[in-house]
Amino acid sequence: MTCYKVYLTRSPEVASLLGRAQLGERADEDSIRNVTWGIASDNMAVPEIYQVGNLFCCVVEDEYGDDKHRPTYELTIC
Repeated sequence: MTCYKVYLTRSPEVASLLGRAQLGERADEDSIRNVTWGIASDNMAVPEIYQVGNLFCCVVEDEYGDDKHRPTYELTIC
């Protein structure tokens, strides 16, 4: 099962820091599939309602297999 953690912010620097931190934290985990950051309107994992204005995002895509206790989508506004 693919799970997404999406962080929204008004600062490109914060989106970049969040992305780099996620890569550093999860470097030893096999579950991580992808970490991206940039303009929120350029990422399809961001809900359409947040794809306006000057918002930036960090999106973490994980693979959790059959773990039913993990959310499939998590949105954090920072």
